[in-house]
Amino acid sequence: MAIKRRYIFLNLPGALFLLYGFWLLAPLCMAAPAIGPVSPAGAMRGSEVEVLVSGTNFHEAQEIFFEDGIIQQKNIEAINDKQLKVTLVVPDDAPFGNHRFRVRTKKGLSTLRTFRVGPFPQVTEIETNTSNPKTKNNTPDTAQDIQVPETGGLTISGVVRQEDVDCYRVPLERGQRLSVAVDAVRLNYTPFDPYIDVINEAGFVIAASDDHPLMEQDAILAVNAPESGNYFVRIRESAYGGNAACSYLLHLGRFPTPSVALPPGGNPESEVLVKWLGDLAGEFESKIKIPKKFAQASSEISKLLSIHPERDGVTSAEAVPFRVTSLPVSRESDANDLPDVQSRVPAPAAIWGLLEKENDTDWIRIEAPKGSKWSVKGYGRRLGSPIDLTLNAYRDNEKHTRITGNDDSGGPDSLMNVTSPEEGSFLVRVSDHQKRGGDMFVWWIEVEPIVPLVKLSVPPSQTKSQNDLFPQVPRGNRAAVILNASRSNFSGELKLLSENLPKGISMECPNFRNGAPGSFVVFSAAEDAPLSAAMAEYSAVDAADQTKVLGGLEQGTEMIHGNPNRTPWRYSRSTEMPVAVVEEVPVSLELIQPAVPLVKNGKADLLVRVRKDEGFKGKVRLFFPFQPPGIGAASGVDVPADKSEVVYPINASDKAPLQEWDVVVSATVTFQGESAKGRPSIRISSQPVKITVAEPFVQVALDKGMTEQGQNTTFTGTVTVPTAFTGEAKAVLLGLPAKTTAEPLIFTSESKEIEFPVTVAADAPAGRHANIVCEVHVPQEGHQIIHRMAATEFRIDKPLPAKVSATPKPDPPKPTQQKKKVSRREQLRIQARSVSQNGPVKETEGAAQ
Repeated sequence: MAIKRRYIFLNLPGALFLLYGFWLLAPLCMAAPAIGPVSPAGAMRGSEVEVLVSGTNFHEAQEIFFEDGIIQQKNIEAINDKQLKVTLVVPDDAPFGNHRFRVRTKKGLSTLRTFRVGPFPQVTEIETNTSNPKTKNNTPDTAQDIQVPETGGLTISGVVRQEDVDCYRVPLERGQRLSVAVDAVRLNYTPFDPYIDVINEAGFVIAASDDHPLMEQDAILAVNAPESGNYFVRIRESAYGGNAACSYLLHLGRFPTPSVALPPGGNPESEVLVKWLGDLAGEFESKIKIPKKFAQASSEISKLLSIHPERDGVTSAEAVPFRVTSLPVSRESDANDLPDVQSRVPAPAAIWGLLEKENDTDWIRIEAPKGSKWSVKGYGRRLGSPIDLTLNAYRDNEKHTRITGNDDSGGPDSLMNVTSPEEGSFLVRVSDHQKRGGDMFVWWIEVEPIVPLVKLSVPPSQTKSQNDLFPQVPRGNRAAVILNASRSNFSGELKLLSENLPKGISMECPNFRNGAPGSFVVFSAAEDAPLSAAMAEYSAVDAADQTKVLGGLEQGTEMIHGNPNRTPWRYSRSTEMPVAVVEEVPVSLELIQPAVPLVKNGKADLLVRVRKDEGFKGKVRLFFPFQPPGIGAASGVDVPADKSEVVYPINASDKAPLQEWDVVVSATVTFQGESAKGRPSIRISSQPVKITVAEPFVQVALDKGMTEQGQNTTFTGTVTVPTAFTGEAKAVLLGLPAKTTAEPLIFTSESKEIEFPVTVAADAPAGRHANIVCEVHVPQEGHQIIHRMAATEFRIDKPLPAKVSATPKPDPPKPTQQKKKVSRREQLRIQARSVSQNGPVKETEGAAQ
């Protein structure tokens, strides 16, 4: 089982820093080849460089496979299974920026890494010198001396370890310029957030930079020396973290540092005079020729050209984005601060402008036919501008009623869809979310018709990983890849077309049905296919009219994960997919075509034949990669070592569409013993077969059951036969509680009712028992079509206790009445009444007088 890239949190002063631990953990498991640290992480255009590539599972490495084919490998030497020494040749016309590469072995391709091409010659940080590991450059006193060229620049390849602060001493004359830029997180290896500053000999900071709109989490600055003397450029992790994975390319020199182009876009094959904004020495101009095609796949997806402007013959270290579009391009009108703007722009169009001051807003009137639908897409941050772009659309009438608006649906920029109202035009209001403005607040919007669009992508088999994003096909075998299709304004059937497959590879892909999230592609390799890799192109076309190309592959590969919760920080995007031919594996699959349909609310067992070569030691686990809508399957089935045939259970819900589907069964083959050396787990596939989802042949509606413990009962079911069948069907009662049994029943197509006698033991569990299901096996041509009916309930009560004659209860004793206490006054009254009724009272002897 592969171990994913993971991070270890360390307690550091003032912050929790994320430590990248993949390279240390990967050797614990047998996984695909994985690339770790690369030193150096880049090279100068037009140079030849020796690179040390570290990682895991480099057994029998064949080449460094650059996906764009621009950088060439001159030599490769395997130091061991974890390190490769490679000589690379970077052509004079190689595009600046990242170039995607993998290590290709006889048994597979590695995970993806990037190698960065820059404009300057390189030197190495002294701390990375393995011959003298005690050498440090952590303080101004031990700073590494750097002699910056009078024109151009120099690149330092280094590493920031834990709590490391790398220092470089640069002598400058008064007023002399020093430009500093760093490539760190954009090397696509680890969540390294760099911080750079420049200090003088007294230790005072004269310039500093952390993040920049042009550089994402990387940094850039430029400063003129206030006095002659030595200055120190320092680089560290922003929270004083760091580790062996925190590589950087630090550019020092006199190069320009613009960040925004004006205009920020243009048309292919046109020549544009561009004003470059943001440089320390002020704006400057140069002409650029926009190419017809993009040199790199990432630019093809974003339609952003990366341009390194030149000033006085010196090339900038960092690229400025420039939007390329085939739409007509126009500039905002001069007086457009209010909605009564006079100029009109017919859609479709691209418009650009500038928010020149605080609280500035720009209004554009777009002419579009009534009822037409348009996508209004904004660009700001993606062009290096500091603007937080906000778009709002309004009716073009006296009230200027708001139609819609957006802040950041297009990533950092805005995107909204507008239906043109009855005026045949609408207004677009451009503003900054924080009401800012200035010379750098450039914006660009594109108004395009909403058209059918399809984007294809491969989902990783494990989230937040690069697992199984492309096929690795063993000779004489097959491999399957899932393709998701993201659709916009298209609900028809899609067909997949491909080009540039490796020699000896063929492809089979069922059409993408409406309602399904995607489909699968099965790649087959001939037995004599050469071990190689190629970048295949894919396009999605309308199956009804294959001349209509609706889209293609736009694959985003997660490169870096960071806080919070391993969120993807960086993606690398491509319009092509690598396809590799690898060595044979001693296992293959054959999926047997089902002879009967799968009915709604039914199930079926797919028969899979597993061929294993003699002497094979390892594990084979089957899985069902593509599940059509409404069809479910077991998560996996292990193949016993002594078995060559297994069944894979699948089922259909009551909402499964009634149609035919192509399916495959795949397997993960894990090697054990001596054969596991340098052999990662690999996925293979069966050939596709078709399954048909049909209506049930029979329906059985079970009544609820009720009885007492120890009392037998019957379950009665009403039989409905929508499709007549021949022969006898078998009904089985499933889900009965413990200590209750029911024998299977036989019935025919003419039956109207069935009764299951149920035996109930005296100690059967009492209570309500749900999910009592009737399963019916309907015969057809020697096979069984399995139906599962709606669940019912079985209630078992405890018997009532026997009645016993009760002894009559005695009458309760009457409560004694307490005499009322008579007061002295009342006693005298009683005596008085007695005297008046009976005559005078005779004196008693001895009575008081």
